[in-house]
Amino acid sequence: MSESQIALAHLYRMPYAGVAQYFELLFLGLLAGFEVAVHYGIGAPPPVLPESYQIVFRQAMVRRLRVLAPIIFLPSLLLTVLIAIQERHSAGRLRYTAIAMLLVWIAIRIVRTVPVNSATLEWNPNAPPMDWRSMVERAERYHVVAAWAAIIAFLSSLASALGFY
Repeated sequence: MSESQIALAHLYRMPYAGVAQYFELLFLGLLAGFEVAVHYGIGAPPPVLPESYQIVFRQAMVRRLRVLAPIIFLPSLLLTVLIAIQERHSAGRLRYTAIAMLLVWIAIRIVRTVPVNSATLEWNPNAPPMDWRSMVERAERYHVVAAWAAIIAFLSSLASALGFY
């Protein structure tokens, strides 16, 4: 290829790359913000509430968040992988760290939190399973790891976009 063809190819990809990176950072920022808000903002229902109210609160949260989380996560992962492929020759460790953290996020969700959240929807608020608190507490311990994985993914992609490798 001649120099002019290389320059044209670079210009052709540039707007696309910029737009993809903008949306990647947007969705990763939303995912990190979502995790911070859910884990550190909303948190668990207050323990002073009766058990039945705690269960109803959890069920309402699960119904909303099980739709919202994938809507934010899927574009985050797809765009991060797309940009890593596009930058495969120049992508640094931070880009791959972001992908690894998103894979940690989804693994925790699939293995640890989704099963408990799905079970929560089936619980009778007036007669929950005997071990419901321990199931929720176990899932919450993993949730904090997932929240930090999303935060690290966002910060890694942001640093990579700013030119740190």
